[in-house]
Amino acid sequence: MTYGFTVLRPGDPLPVAGTSFLFLAGPVDRIPGHDGEVELGWRRDALNLLERRGYRGIVYLPVAQRNHEIGRAAAIAWERGALNRSDIVLFWVPRSPQLPGLLTNMEFGEWHQYGKCVLGFPPEASQMEYLEHVARERHVQVLTTIEDTIDAALRRLGDGARRELGECDIPLHVWRTEQCQSWLKSKGAAGHRIDGARLLWYWGVGPDRSVPFAFALHVDVHVNGEDRNKSNEVLVSRPDSFHVVAFERRGDKITDARVVLVREFRSPGATTDGFIHETPGGSTTDVLAAHAVAAAEFAEETGLVIAPDRLTPVGSRQASGTFSTHRLHAFSVELAAEEMRMLEADHVARGIATAGERTYPEVVRFGDLLAQSDVDWANVGMIAAALHEFQGKGAGRG
Repeated sequence: MTYGFTVLRPGDPLPVAGTSFLFLAGPVDRIPGHDGEVELGWRRDALNLLERRGYRGIVYLPVAQRNHEIGRAAAIAWERGALNRSDIVLFWVPRSPQLPGLLTNMEFGEWHQYGKCVLGFPPEASQMEYLEHVARERHVQVLTTIEDTIDAALRRLGDGARRELGECDIPLHVWRTEQCQSWLKSKGAAGHRIDGARLLWYWGVGPDRSVPFAFALHVDVHVNGEDRNKSNEVLVSRPDSFHVVAFERRGDKITDARVVLVREFRSPGATTDGFIHETPGGSTTDVLAAHAVAAAEFAEETGLVIAPDRLTPVGSRQASGTFSTHRLHAFSVELAAEEMRMLEADHVARGIATAGERTYPEVVRFGDLLAQSDVDWANVGMIAAALHEFQGKGAGRG
């Protein structure tokens, strides 16, 4: 049968361009079919459903044609490449004594953690308790009909997104994030080319963990002007964050200024007290103007409400360019003495308790901050840039 979408099978070249990539994973019925190839079983139903739903992307069908055997090692390599180059891995598991699906168990165990799987199985399928438990624990959608499973996958794919060459290795839910698009734009503007990628880690947020927050990609990038590929690095990405350097001038020197920090326990912190000491700030998945995000984060973490129009942009830079795409957007605000006294006297925990966030405002002289090592270089840099900007607009020099 001819379909309105492209069907690729073991031995077929993987695509170098496309808008959506769907892998049909699950047990394979090895009984010869009437059409001269291995019987497709449930996959035939899935293909017909995709045609009726109007799908027009690419389908990976990991069942070799009977007259196109390519050898086990080549078939495994093809399948692993196709799984990596998939936006959705659709698992349909009609498990029975005749269809044990042992390889399916291994594939689900490997791929369920990347936020791009859906799992379906009929009510009569045997020994599915463990897979279902893992799926629900990791917020993988679970369905009980093949029609619903197909529809769930198509909702996730939506209209897809055009990708070429190695960009096809970046799954849609990661591709669509603002931080991924920003990174790709910067690479393209510099003339570099993405030749490959593999999603190593993914973290979603929200009630069903469906909103991408952070991810790690092993990337292969062709370096413009050097005639070589850089393929031995992993990039980590999360949404950009917005920070406020709130200060009170004291004397003529930058080091005399007093700065507002928040103290918060963060697991990676390697400070003398185990807490992070940083400028108030954070990120959001809401669509807000940068000034509004920064002001909202400041109020949330310190308890002091300031109008967004009081904030002055300082600049935007990567926090750690050799490791993460994460950018810090810094703003400054000069506080009145009364506002600073209020923060010094406030010892109430702030933040979003349901997210494990508990912050305490603290006021520190910039010179004292420089003399100890509990504030990281990224925050030191933002504070120094903000105070330098303030000093350049008329404050005394020192």
